[in-house]
Amino acid sequence: DDRNRRARAQIAAKREPVCPVCKDATWVLNEEAVNIHHSDFGKPHPCPACNAPQQQSDYLWKVCNLSPQERYYTLENWWVTTPDRERAAFEVRDILRQGNGWLTLCGDFGSGKSYLACAIVNAAIDRKVEARYWLMASLLDHLRDAYDPKRDIPYSNLLHDLVDCPVRVIDECHVFNSTPWAGEKFRQLMSERYRRNLESLT
Repeated sequence: DDRNRRARAQIAAKREPVCPVCKDATWVLNEEAVNIHHSDFGKPHPCPACNAPQQQSDYLWKVCNLSPQERYYTLENWWVTTPDRERAAFEVRDILRQGNGWLTLCGDFGSGKSYLACAIVNAAIDRKVEARYWLMASLLDHLRDAYDPKRDIPYSNLLHDLVDCPVRVIDECHVFNSTPWAGEKFRQLMSERYRRNLESLT
């Protein structure tokens, strides 16, 4: 189905850098500061190219992992038809307002968990905050690929995608085939996110 095809695309795709200057690092060094006594030596500066409003917006949308349709999932369009749906919307808005912490959404099939997950990512991007949406199966495959020496995925990219990203949403946590190795790496990832609880939203 479409979700499985998108999951495979998340695994296989190798993103081309959006910014030609910093290669999506969002920071650059002063090329003239080659002497240790230079005031700018070793100091990163915001990339003048990708920190431009349009470039920044393009970058945030490209790395968020949402499909074109999911980019239209917003809290404003969330149907509050039951007390549970009203409470869920309140909790999502509250954690977005705080800007950090953990939120777990539970419910039956079709209750809107995935919609709200996408809405969180969209709300973060609207506020110019970097966010990632992951299906659990895709995230575990990404972990395996990043540790595979045959795959060209820098560890620093993995660290940013899964640990450093300010807002990370994981969907379909019950639909995946894990291995002891992947399970252990995922627990390490969760532990690191927990350590950074005050500066990230999961």
